[in-house]
Parts: sequence; C-alpha cells; structure tokens
Amino acid sequence: MMRISRHIILAILLVSFSISVKAKDIYLVYYATINGKSGHVGIAIDNYKIVIRDSIVEGHTTSKYISIQNNTLTYYDLWPEKDDFNALNVDKNTTGIYYKLPAASWENSITVQSLLQKGIPHEEHYPIDGLIRISSPPQKDQQLKKAIEKLINKNIPFNVRTNNCADFVEAIIEMHCNCSIEAEESIVLRKSTTPNRLYQEVSKMENVTILKDGSEKAKGSFTKERLLKRNNTKP
Repeated sequence: MMRISRHIILAILLVSFSISVKAKDIYLVYYATINGKSGHVGIAIDNYKIVIRDSIVEGHTTSKYISIQNNTLTYYDLWPEKDDFNALNVDKNTTGIYYKLPAASWENSITVQSLLQKGIPHEEHYPIDGLIRISSPPQKDQQLKKAIEKLINKNIPFNVRTNNCADFVEAIIEMHCNCSIEAEESIVLRKSTTPNRLYQEVSKMENVTILKDGSEKAKGSFTKERLLKRNNTKP
C-alpha cells in the first residue's frame, strides 16, 4: 500500500478543515496629526507558519500540526490619491489607494522593529509615533484577513468624512474585537473619525499593550493640528 506523506495530509487538512492555531495579535500603527501633518493609521497582523512536531510515546510516533509566529507582519492601510484637503473640501470623494504589504515575496519583511525604527515602507519613511498591540481571539485568526480582503475589494473612495484611513482601521478593529469604537471629533461643523482620536480610544481598550506611547502627540485636534497649522511638510 502506498504511504501518503504527512505533509500531503496536512495540505488536505488545510483545504478541508480549519486547524486550531494560537491567537494572532493585531497592531494599530499610528502617525500623529500634528504641526500641519494629516496623521495616519494602519493595521498589521502577525504572520504564522504551520510546522509539524513529532513525539514518541511508548514506541509510537505521533505528529502534531501547530502554528508558530514567524515575527513578520502583514500590513494594511488606506490613502487618498492626493492629500489636498482643506476646510472647504473635506466632504469630497477622491480615489482611495488600498495597500497590503509586503506586496511581493521579494520585498522586505515588515516587523515590529522595522515599524519602530523605520516606519511604514511605502509612504512616510520615518519611525511611527505610536504602536498598540491588540490580542486576538483564536477564532478570529483566519476570518480577519478574509474580512479585510473583502473590505479592500469594495474599493470604496477615500472620503475624510466617511471613509478615511481611520475609518478603515476602526472597522477592522471592531470586526476583530466585536465591539464599537467612538473615535470621532468635530471637523468644520461635522464629526469625522481621526487618527488621534482612534489612537486615544484603542489605547483604553482591554487586552492591549502599548509598544510605543503616542499619547502626548495624540492630544491635538484635527482642526487645530492639520487645518490651522497646515504647511508644506508632506502629511
């Protein structure tokens, strides 16, 4: 009788059944709205690999398939095609650019340390202002990435009022935690979700760890720090 490799069996199991794995953590990646800069938030998720561990008990070999964190992250965020918003045009739609990084296997890995030391690789190119780790329930492991992909595939236009970077990340965290987050502030007579407010609210949640504290920079309002202090610095 032909023996089937346990690696082949693992592949079949992965297609047919969900394998119990350890919880994945997610991370709120934060750039402050301050001194004319728009600020930004993104979301990162731990990557895992499945490995096989054999053990011998009373002469019998058993194999166990487990997930091991590989210390890399998958990063998601949303940007406007152009960041030219002011007090008179914050309600307009513009083309949204959704990122999933690394975009290819040959690109540099994203890690907690790379975010802390270098920042996100595609836009800001300087160290992040804050980083919050949010513990993830095991049942959410595979669901969350699929939900993010569906959200991205909708290709909703960027809108400061209704679908900015903070709205995108807030929706992901709410799916992850099965909770509701109120991270809005008043911008030109209407409320909008902002990076500073989202950082403040997520930092108060249960099961979070502050890896880099951005609370001081998060105190400013969007109206004061972005609209009134806008300068030629790249947001």
